[in-house]
Amino acid sequence: MNKIDYNIYFDKVLGGWIGKSLGGTVGWFEGVKKLSDLAIEDIIPQQVAGNDDLDVQLVWMDALLNKGIFVTSDQLMETWIDE
Repeated sequence: MNKIDYNIYFDKVLGGWIGKSLGGTVGWFEGVKKLSDLAIEDIIPQQVAGNDDLDVQLVWMDALLNKGIFVTSDQLMETWIDE
């Protein structure tokens, strides 16, 4: 089995999380299948909207932390409603 240094692993996970967060923030044109020549000022929204891609993952993580690794769909639903 290949091993990876913790700091490298952490850096890769953090980079992926930041990239996903940024993509969700500027993803208002998600699904558009053409190249865009928009300037950065045109892409970044004035107000940051909710990010359903990240919200679901954070709720899932919260459910795992509080209910354990064998979380049920009912427990996930309860966590979603509570959050």
